[in-house]
Amino acid sequence: ESGPSFAPNRFESADSAQWQYGMAALAASSEGDAEDAAPAALVAEFHSRGFVRVDSLLETASVERLRVYLEQKFHECLSIVSENDEALGIGARNGFVEIVQRHEKRFEMRYGLSEEDDCSELSEIAGDPVLLRLVQGILGADAVLLSRSLVIAMPGAGDQKWHEDGPHLTQEKHLPCHVLNVFVPLKDMSLELGPTELRPASHFTTRKPHLWLAAVARKQWFPAERPILKAGDVLVFDYRVQHRGLANRSSVSRPIAVLTFAKPFYRDILNFPPKRSIFGACASSAGDAQA
Repeated sequence: ESGPSFAPNRFESADSAQWQYGMAALAASSEGDAEDAAPAALVAEFHSRGFVRVDSLLETASVERLRVYLEQKFHECLSIVSENDEALGIGARNGFVEIVQRHEKRFEMRYGLSEEDDCSELSEIAGDPVLLRLVQGILGADAVLLSRSLVIAMPGAGDQKWHEDGPHLTQEKHLPCHVLNVFVPLKDMSLELGPTELRPASHFTTRKPHLWLAAVARKQWFPAERPILKAGDVLVFDYRVQHRGLANRSSVSRPIAVLTFAKPFYRDILNFPPKRSIFGACASSAGDAQA
């Protein structure tokens, strides 16, 4: 059973700024081209729920080429770790600049994904005009691509604990999104593979523990959701939204390409160790895809 999720329309003081942000985007769309209306509506949905899916955005052939490339890089990276007799433990502190094992059998890798690496398919996705309009509608026209990575759950990976990918900028008040993830599934998802589960509108309550506890006590929540995406679909979500990867009960890996976009001032110093490399040196640029 999934836990409860906060329902913002029942707690106006917590969500008014975000709703106004989304509604402003919708208002702007009515004055622009018709093609901008859909991205603006998605922006409004993102701000109110904390995530939005876009179906059939990408060519499946391009996604398949990306899957082959990233899975090859993943096994290459693990081979380098083994050949150098390095220990890849669990958690960011026990990982590397290039790869971290988030939980048992669940990895996030940046190896082979720097701007210097030949990964044209991922670069094309990051530059997709529809995706960029959506990202810039959420973050602003000066949004930057902060990092590129592969998240992969191997067969037997268990359910993750509920978590956020990063903190709020302040605990004093709710602010619009400053950093987000774009999940690009590289295979058709299924419950057996273990999709990403999210708590809608939980970005309003992760600012302070008592907000979440109050929402639970007052039954102010939405049920958790498990979007079953296909290759070519994308899931865009706020760093502050509670989410988790579900168990991979299949016999194959579950790979997802991740693009992280942010406002220009933001730096993520939590999710990868800055100085430990699989090559045994302090190679801060290895696998770093900041832009």
